[in-house]
Amino acid sequence: MTEWTTVLWTDARELARQSGVEEEHLPTSEVSPRAHFHALRKSADRVQAVGFMAAALPRAEAIAWAAACLAPLAERKEYPPVRRNLLDYAQRWIDQPSDEFRRAMFAQAEQASEDSPEKLLGYAIFFSGGSISDPDLEPVNGDPAVTGHLVAGAIISAAVLKREETNAFLDKALDLGEKVAVSGTDALTKT
Repeated sequence: MTEWTTVLWTDARELARQSGVEEEHLPTSEVSPRAHFHALRKSADRVQAVGFMAAALPRAEAIAWAAACLAPLAERKEYPPVRRNLLDYAQRWIDQPSDEFRRAMFAQAEQASEDSPEKLLGYAIFFSGGSISDPDLEPVNGDPAVTGHLVAGAIISAAVLKREETNAFLDKALDLGEKVAVSGTDALTKT
């Protein structure tokens, strides 16, 4: 099997803890993230596997992965313009990550009246790094784990919206996530 060159974690137990898994459900120590991910896939625990992958990937890669998972939804003609706008803002930040675009993404997400996968993705971008306080206040750093939780929420909620195809959507997302774990965001241009 190909190694996960993008993932900086070496201990699945610590990574699972970071992703919010309760103590009694943590993998044994000294299990690699890749091995634990494959165990989750084998057990068909797709939701936990998404959460694990979202925590395993570096924040920028996790966000790009989620955006790539959401992009096919935007191809539908009934896709709401507000959600398309949020996805466009997310892509702008992915292409050129800056504090200006991070804050613009947050402003757009805050203005969206309905909760959506794209809104969660916008929040993931905002919490991905940099101060979460107003620019004219003292900097406040957010919890680094928040981005992974929001990325997982975006992908899982998108899967739920595809009701009849939930498992297929999650399987495709997990396959793509593993490709990102192996070769970074280059994997997203090969899909």
